[in-house]
Amino acid sequence: MAKIQIRINTRQRNILYAILNSGGHISMKEIAEKTGLSARIVRYNMPTVLNWLENEGIRSEAIPGHGYEFGFTRTDAERTLRLLNEESDQVLNLTRDQRLRVELLELLTADKPVSFQVMADNEGISRSTVVMDTSQIEEWLRRYQLTLVRTPNRGTYVTGSELFRRCALIQLIRDEAGMYNYYAVWMHRKDIFSANRSVPRKFSAFLKELELNRCYQYIDFIEKGMGMRLALFSRVEMVLYLAIFLNCLRDGQGRKAKELFFDRHAFDVEEGIETEIARALVNRIGRDHGFEIADSERNFMAVMLLFSKWDNEDVILSERKEYPGENSFLISHEAVNCADLITAACANQIHPLLQTDEELVMNLARHFHTVFHQIQYGYPIINEDLPLILKEYPEIFRSVNSEISLIEDQIHSKIPPEEIGYIVMYMVSALNRLQTEKHFRISVVILGDGIRTKSIFLKDRLQLFFPTM
Repeated sequence: MAKIQIRINTRQRNILYAILNSGGHISMKEIAEKTGLSARIVRYNMPTVLNWLENEGIRSEAIPGHGYEFGFTRTDAERTLRLLNEESDQVLNLTRDQRLRVELLELLTADKPVSFQVMADNEGISRSTVVMDTSQIEEWLRRYQLTLVRTPNRGTYVTGSELFRRCALIQLIRDEAGMYNYYAVWMHRKDIFSANRSVPRKFSAFLKELELNRCYQYIDFIEKGMGMRLALFSRVEMVLYLAIFLNCLRDGQGRKAKELFFDRHAFDVEEGIETEIARALVNRIGRDHGFEIADSERNFMAVMLLFSKWDNEDVILSERKEYPGENSFLISHEAVNCADLITAACANQIHPLLQTDEELVMNLARHFHTVFHQIQYGYPIINEDLPLILKEYPEIFRSVNSEISLIEDQIHSKIPPEEIGYIVMYMVSALNRLQTEKHFRISVVILGDGIRTKSIFLKDRLQLFFPTM
């Protein structure tokens, strides 16, 4: 008798991997910990999981208070895991967000226009579904100043800056993998995506093409040249950017799709340490891979370095230290001045003590040092928390927005609402620091017995051992 095909979703697939790697016994709590799901969601999905296992000849028994016992040997588990992997393309049900990311990936990596019907056939969905997704795809691309072009009888393709296209691909990888796996690109330096069974087939194929190991060496080259460490987030971003860049060179896409469908705008980058490091890095990559690399790629690389954040203990404010060390990273005078201006202006409206908060000024200056480059080169500022900020802190947002012209006059550029949202977040953090003592002060009433010395002694002893009391 033929087996019944039982369709499973991403969560159920991850639960199955946890069970088949358990050795035959596992509790609901252990499944939740291994999959990152809540116990309620695990319990809701278990009937489908158990039916799928029984369909493959693996019986189970629920033991109250102990969990589940599964009747499979190690050989059975390995056979079932192979089957699960082989059938992953057919049985994996994508969420709506995953489907949109797969469609975006196909459009961003295509070397020629792609028709809606081809996209539908590739993902096993209807053409009408792809058409319905178009508005959300266009909205997502606009965040990176990219445009979706639809041509009759030819298909659909994306136009815009090549640099922003690559940054959009990095964002897609981050959204699909999740922040834990995203950071693991640097922390573990292995193909962590292969362990994430819920990654769609097209993403898996694209990620396997990326040459990450060589890119780790290039990050060491950058950091030695700059004399500073990249922050963890920027390390991962730079690794993926370099891997995508190498993928473009290897596939020859730089001579095909990018020239035809993307504006290869060469940013006019001012000469500086970032430009020198980018030039040296591009030369090394050219030697390593036997490519002749265009000057625009050097400019792209320099802009990425300007966008990056650095994680040095000796990062200082040039205005705040009289004798900076040789390896210190001086934040630009422009960034420091703007941090002082916006803090002083907002202090008059929000809280006068903000002006005395050196930590607020320092954090804003560090933030501005990178963000001003992004604004200068037209890179979109993305702040997904902006709706929440507008809802929770409308007064603070209005205060910052009313004074933002002080910064705009300094940098001669318009500050977008997303960036104002980030400034608000820094202001709220500073306000929380001001109120910390108030929120965590514990009040105790001491009822004396008529001997005042005893109550004073008790009060002093309590304050000695419990400073927040």
